[in-house]
Amino acid sequence: MENVKAEKGYKAFVITSTYEDEGKTTVAVNIACSLAQKGKSVLLIDSDLRKPAVLHAVGVKSDTRYGLIPIIKGTSTYVDSIKFIKSLGIFVLPTGGISLKSTEVLDTDKVKAVIEQARKEFDYIIIDSPPA
Repeated sequence: MENVKAEKGYKAFVITSTYEDEGKTTVAVNIACSLAQKGKSVLLIDSDLRKPAVLHAVGVKSDTRYGLIPIIKGTSTYVDSIKFIKSLGIFVLPTGGISLKSTEVLDTDKVKAVIEQARKEFDYIIIDSPPA
């Protein structure tokens, strides 16, 4: 990832899998933590709206008032929804709920704006996506 970022300028990386329960969230969290340990600022976005797992993986309780879904609905903001996980040194943007229409929800201008804002603020954006 560091080489790709250096060569191509990419900051956002999507972690996915073919099926559920293949460990993509674990991989995403580990990548985010590894980059943070190297002094990089990292935002880990949970975009698996059907089965969100990032908050559980980092040991934080879910709060449906903050996250991608509330941002899209207009009930929360980007700034309010991002949580710093001090013990890991990473920032997390949770889903803020569950949606069975994840493709429709994620393919919005608000989500694109969130990612663009994150590109300005973080060295890396790791996106834990739904299985393919």
